[in-house]
Amino acid sequence: MTETTHQPPTGSLRALTSLATWGARWRSGQCAPDDIVDALSDAADSHRITAADPAAAQALSLGAAETGTGSLLRMIRNSRCIRLLMPSPGDTCGIVASPALRSALDTGEILVLWPRGPEPDSDDAYGLVARTIATDTVTWTAYHLGRVTPRPVESLATVEYDLRQGIRSAAELFTQLGSMDAPTSAADAPDLRTRLTELTARSHIDLPPHTSERVIRVIDQATQVAAIVDLVLERTPAFGLTSGAQSSGDHAVERLRSLTRVARMTAVNTIISESEQSLR
Repeated sequence: MTETTHQPPTGSLRALTSLATWGARWRSGQCAPDDIVDALSDAADSHRITAADPAAAQALSLGAAETGTGSLLRMIRNSRCIRLLMPSPGDTCGIVASPALRSALDTGEILVLWPRGPEPDSDDAYGLVARTIATDTVTWTAYHLGRVTPRPVESLATVEYDLRQGIRSAAELFTQLGSMDAPTSAADAPDLRTRLTELTARSHIDLPPHTSERVIRVIDQATQVAAIVDLVLERTPAFGLTSGAQSSGDHAVERLRSLTRVARMTAVNTIISESEQSLR
């Protein structure tokens, strides 16, 4: 199987999702700051925040380097709008600032903030990119993005329909993995279902209260599909017994990764958008 686009580290995705969703609920008065801190602690014990450029440092009131979650909470509180974007080489999600875009493409996601300011409708935005640098440490880098227009949140119903089709494709991939000859003896062959359970649990995200059942369902289904894709990529040497099968597998994996990317982004931004509407 050929190399595919980068899969974001679980810790950074969990940290960004926690900050975005719990932060949005906090801004609408549905949870406390301690709830956000607890959610971020679940992603990593240590959080370090730096600014990549002077504009981000000034606008977000960041020093040279800060430790802890206080700066993250302050940035969320002082933003009029936030969105989780998951850019890919074929869809940059409207981000054109080169350093930030390169970083977001590398990690797979970026949290975009539109701060409150003298121009209430300004599209001047800033981005937070999270990286897992150790088992218990996530670093956050803030970038000035220039003008980024908030895009409408996609229809969750449409995403859920597409995801149901994707689950069938993912199940077929999983079945193919199970039917291939293991590279080791039967005694040493990994238990696919046990490994799938581990990958699914590793990507689990605790969502805030008052999250709709549909959003939870979409997040859970996207997590299951992503876990199967991760499992396939772990076993790439054994995937595809012919060049045709390998090419078909590559295409299926890329389609599923794109599908889970859109599903996660839409579900998280649905939570954020609903919270922002309650503030108006």
